[in-house]
Amino acid sequence: MSVSPVRRLKGPERRVLVLDAARNLFAANGYDAVSMRDIATAAGITRPVLYDHFPSKKDLVLDLLTTETEALLARITAEVAAAPESRLPRALRAYFTFMLDRPLATRLILSPTKDPDISEVVAQLSSLSHRGILALLPPPNPRASPHTPEIAATILVSSVVAVANWWLTHPEVPVDELVDTTLALLSPGFSQS
Repeated sequence: MSVSPVRRLKGPERRVLVLDAARNLFAANGYDAVSMRDIATAAGITRPVLYDHFPSKKDLVLDLLTTETEALLARITAEVAAAPESRLPRALRAYFTFMLDRPLATRLILSPTKDPDISEVVAQLSSLSHRGILALLPPPNPRASPHTPEIAATILVSSVVAVANWWLTHPEVPVDELVDTTLALLSPGFSQS
């Protein structure tokens, strides 16, 4: 009886294993509670191999945050482009559907951390989301303050993030209900702009 030799993974394959392991651990435990040793063990590799791919835990989480945020923004952009006349509802649906499809990525994006560098990146990503939301809002009433769009975008982003955090502990609520309720509560304010 012959035993098949174990195939050695190539660098890119190992990198995917590392990213998947880190994504799962960060999502389950938060950034601050996970060590590089934990990630190496979960990925089935040694710490020296892990450090060949990522010189620090911070580099690893920044890579994940960037990748996941780009995936979220790409999904929202594609949804909005498909039906520009219903931009806001489609953007909300894309956001919540992303959360449903990629709950681990969502927990990573929404998880707070004590690390100031990571917090700064999350703030930059939030600013990017804020600017994206501004483009989705209907034009303000000509009599409205010039600050109205910024205020409206801030309210919308904050509200949607709060609903997203709430939904993490209430996954039984359907996406349609989240979108419809969010729009029903927020739309009157935006139409008054």
